[in-house]
Order: sequence, then structure tokens, then C-alpha cells
Amino acid sequence: SNNRFMTFASAWIKKELLECIHKNSSQLKISTSKISLANKIKKKYGLKSNEIDKFVKIIAIVDCYEAMTSPRAYRDIINPFEVIEFFETEGYRLFDAEYMIPFINGIVDSYVNKKVVLSDKSKGTIVLINKTALSKPMVKLDNGKFIDLYQERSLSIARVLI
Repeated sequence: SNNRFMTFASAWIKKELLECIHKNSSQLKISTSKISLANKIKKKYGLKSNEIDKFVKIIAIVDCYEAMTSPRAYRDIINPFEVIEFFETEGYRLFDAEYMIPFINGIVDSYVNKKVVLSDKSKGTIVLINKTALSKPMVKLDNGKFIDLYQERSLSIARVLI
């Protein structure tokens, strides 16, 4: 019975998350009129946050990240650093920070030493993750210059080269 509920709850969370994500070509827009996921769960099932199984919370985070970074028929892949920026700005409202923070830290750490293309078309390598702004790492350009994307707000990572 509990397993059946968890499967249902996981599917419901996925549906609610997808309803919160509006598809607009390559841009990600989050509906500001939506009630937070935690509040929806509390209201719908009468559950407190501490009564929601941790695996359901983790699945919601992972599923959202995977859905946003995977290609879809209606849009291209959303760059992982745009998705991390979404988690930094909207994720605290939607997800349990106890599980979200380690997840996004692990994701960005996996991009150290990866080649990227910046919004100005320059290429470089991620050399350092900014732990206060995970979506804004330090990049060493191919010409040897270092760019701190936290300081250089006009630049962003346009694409990760795999």
C-alpha cells in the first residue's frame, strides 16, 4: 500500500513539475503564479514536509533536471548551467533544499575541466566552481585569459562541449 502511494505520489509530483515548466523554444520560463510544490502536496494529501518520503523528494529533483536537460520534440536541450540557475533561483521554492543542494553541487562539480562555449562564442574550460553561484563558474579561455562568470554578468555558458 505504501509503495503504491509512493509510486502515485512520484507520478503526481512529476505531473505538477511539468505543469510548472512552460516550453518557449530554448528559453525556460517558470510560472510565478504556481503554488510551491511542497504546498500543493501538503494541501492535496494533508501531508507535512517531513511526512513526504525522502525518495519522492529526490526523484522529483532528479526527474526535473533530466527532463530539462534532455532533448524534446518541441525544443533543444536546455544547457545544464541554465538549469542550475533555475534550481538556484526557483528550486528552493519547489524542492527540499536538504536534497537539492547536494544534487546540484554534484552536477556542477562534474563539469570541472569540461570545454564550454560562452555566449560571446569564445571557447574555454571550466576550472573552478563558484560555490555561492553554481551557475557562474570560472572559465579559462583558450587564449589563456580567465573569466569569472559571476563578475562578468554579460557572459554566460551557451553550450557544454562533450
